[in-house]
Amino acid sequence: MRVILLILMLLCTLNADLSRSGNIVSDSTTNLQWQDDKVVGETYTTRTWTEAIDYCEALSLDTHDDWLLPSKDELLSIIIISDPQKHPAIDDSVFNNTVSAFYWSSTINVDDEERVWYVDFYDGNTDHFYGSNYFYVRCVRDGQFDILEIPSIPEFIMATDAIESTVDVKWSVVTDATYYNLYRSESSSDIGTIIDIAHTNSFIDTTVVTDTLYYYRIEACNDSGCSDFTTADSGYIGNPTTTITKVVVIPMS
Repeated sequence: MRVILLILMLLCTLNADLSRSGNIVSDSTTNLQWQDDKVVGETYTTRTWTEAIDYCEALSLDTHDDWLLPSKDELLSIIIISDPQKHPAIDDSVFNNTVSAFYWSSTINVDDEERVWYVDFYDGNTDHFYGSNYFYVRCVRDGQFDILEIPSIPEFIMATDAIESTVDVKWSVVTDATYYNLYRSESSSDIGTIIDIAHTNSFIDTTVVTDTLYYYRIEACNDSGCSDFTTADSGYIGNPTTTITKVVVIPMS
């Protein structure tokens, strides 16, 4: 059981994505935000278990007042066990205030309700003790991060024909897209290669060769990923001999 717990702790730590703002550390992996002001690491600032619960529920920190005493598993999610020589066992490049000592959790021992689980931030071990003991406290809140969805496919892409020296490409704006990957190919069946990473919904292609037919596709992207490609639309300058089919894509609902 201990081996399984250690593996789970290691996986949580390896996947953690931590950032700091003011007196709060945010973990976008667990969606939790952690108190990290000077009180957390102040020597001898300890509380009984009931005092710890009351303290967190009354805490107001950096405009937030919805703090709670974390569960045992929540505390374990910020433990670092990959380096047994590291004390305290936490990422101190982000967490600036930690004592290498016991911190209360909100998790009661199911076999003895007078005993409560704690986490030892010296080495990451956990055990339970009577709630009348005095341990350190670090409060937590639900970070309520917005989950960014992958953008939808742009409704259309259009490329111009027979303009003197450029092909002008435009496409529909997609909500939640922060950039667009524009692909060009000389074959209607080939995706081609990226010719621009655009932050607007238009591009002027100045690298086209006269009398060559090009096919353009677009995908809308953000930090969560990219949409599927639009169907290609062709563009050219001059008078290419290839049969030209213009396509405007309207995705099926």
